[in-house]
Amino acid sequence: MTPLTAYSRDQLMAGLGEYNKTENKAFREGAKWLRHRQQDLFLINLNKSEKDFSPSTMYDDYAINSTLFHWQSQSTTGVESPTGQRYIHHRMNNHKILLFVREYKNTKGFPAPYVYLGKANYIRHEGSKRLTIFMLVQSD
Repeated sequence: MTPLTAYSRDQLMAGLGEYNKTENKAFREGAKWLRHRQQDLFLINLNKSEKDFSPSTMYDDYAINSTLFHWQSQSTTGVESPTGQRYIHHRMNNHKILLFVREYKNTKGFPAPYVYLGKANYIRHEGSKRLTIFMLVQSD
């Protein structure tokens, strides 16, 4: 992946070897764990509307500055959960978090592409359920 390049969800998944001519594993969530690649993909919509998102998915995700990002996990992800622990200890366990963002879900009636910001490194978190994670974004 090239930082600051835009990709559709299907292009992302194909580029990472997850989609091919015969296999297309659909997912709706904004976080996808690719176990065999040891990568978490965070696909983030920055501006959410009540029309497109339920109250439980109106995550407060945003860039704090050019290298620091504020991200919220799903409401079922607690600090002690395997997923929460994977996010917190990703560097120690030698896996990567890849950060993709788009401003809106749709543009002119079509799904908007995601822009790859780069690899993200956990700095700290707040909360115990629906973790708020602060990440340092580094371009590759």
